[in-house]
Amino acid sequence: MSLLICIATFGQTRKVDSTLVSFYPSHFDSIALTKPIYLDTSTFHANEFDPLSKELTLYSTLSNIGMAHKSMRFRHPGLVGFDLDVPAFASYIKTQKDLKTYLSLLPYSEIRYVMTSGDKEQHLNFKFGRQFLQGLFLSFEYNINYSPGIYTNNRADNNYFWVNALYNTKDQRYGAIAYWFRNKLSVQENGGIVYDSVYQQHLESDNSVLLTHLNNATNFMKVSGIGVQQYFNLLPQHKKSPKPTQQTAIDTLLPMDSTHFLMDTLEVVTERKFSLGRLNHSFAYQRNQLFYNETSAALPFYAAYDTIFANKTTDTTVLQAFRNNITWNTLGYKKYADDIPFYLYAGIDYDFFKLKHYDYLEDSLITDHNYNQVAINGGIIINLFKSTTITGHARLITLGYQIGDFNLDGQWRQYLGNTERNWGKLTVDFNMKRQSPTCLRPVTIPTTSGGKTTSMPRPI
Repeated sequence: MSLLICIATFGQTRKVDSTLVSFYPSHFDSIALTKPIYLDTSTFHANEFDPLSKELTLYSTLSNIGMAHKSMRFRHPGLVGFDLDVPAFASYIKTQKDLKTYLSLLPYSEIRYVMTSGDKEQHLNFKFGRQFLQGLFLSFEYNINYSPGIYTNNRADNNYFWVNALYNTKDQRYGAIAYWFRNKLSVQENGGIVYDSVYQQHLESDNSVLLTHLNNATNFMKVSGIGVQQYFNLLPQHKKSPKPTQQTAIDTLLPMDSTHFLMDTLEVVTERKFSLGRLNHSFAYQRNQLFYNETSAALPFYAAYDTIFANKTTDTTVLQAFRNNITWNTLGYKKYADDIPFYLYAGIDYDFFKLKHYDYLEDSLITDHNYNQVAINGGIIINLFKSTTITGHARLITLGYQIGDFNLDGQWRQYLGNTERNWGKLTVDFNMKRQSPTCLRPVTIPTTSGGKTTSMPRPI
């Protein structure tokens, strides 16, 4: 079900296509560099509630939507630097890179609810975006995926909520985006079917009574964060002309793409021939809480994976990340649609990470390690003759546990003709990286004699 309620008046009523809704990723550079993404507001695909189906690829899952999954297509994993992702549940977790900024001409609301028969899966998704004041836009999304599963101890209950607010000054010289997100995932872990032959030979038609390795294990995750991005153009707008009349605004602005209407004020300015670019600053805080609980830890199932410490297993890891970034780029007041002739950026990151884990001997959550990391990065985009695009991005870790790690990406895209009329395109990609494990954490393990303990680092 989609609901779009739209009203726009400028002295007289004008018809506006309320189904035309666009958004940008929540980053100012994307708003100025790329064309908007248009939402499909139809209901033709309302039954596609499985998050994994949206990636149009092949996944191996643990028998239920919401459980751990792995893409079957080869992809070299890894982010150079400290990686906060939880790969096995990535499609169900929304962080700042997944947030959207809705810039529609009219308020946008969409509600979608799906309930399946039989196993009673329920999926609810709500989206909203609108402009509250001149230059101030609010967007948020709430999602629930609940699936009880068809096997013993097989339930998945995942949900997320995010909200962001975008503000631009009248002259577009300063802007900021503030956001908050929270993910909560609760899944039961049954360890798989005990006797595969019962399933393979279909000896039992009721899957809920099949014996499983674990009956009380649960996996609980919370991923939350808050942050702000802001930019400042180093030079002011060059010159302002008198405001157009009300009728001029109707005739010239409304037929344009709604994004341009919302991002530009009614004041007309002459474009600068020279710009010093803009400064960008971002601060982000993220907290990952991973909690595994089992009330019957002495089961033989665990013997192959870990030392049994007590009758109850509580394996908990808490990771906190504080990230700061300052970047300069050549963007000014102009906006492009993937056709910027020249773009250059350079910046520096300073990140701080705090890692805690549950200590079985102390029966408490203790700090393993604090990590500091400094990285420099830069990139370039060149478009030539509407047929050739060259891009490059580089990142180097200069301080911290991963010092010396780097990533170098490049792409050359050549149209046979130009972007409007072509007979295809040739794309050449280049990637080179040096990558260390995300971090090492000391794990306290009791020895078999004397009750002494030793600490052994291992990557996580």
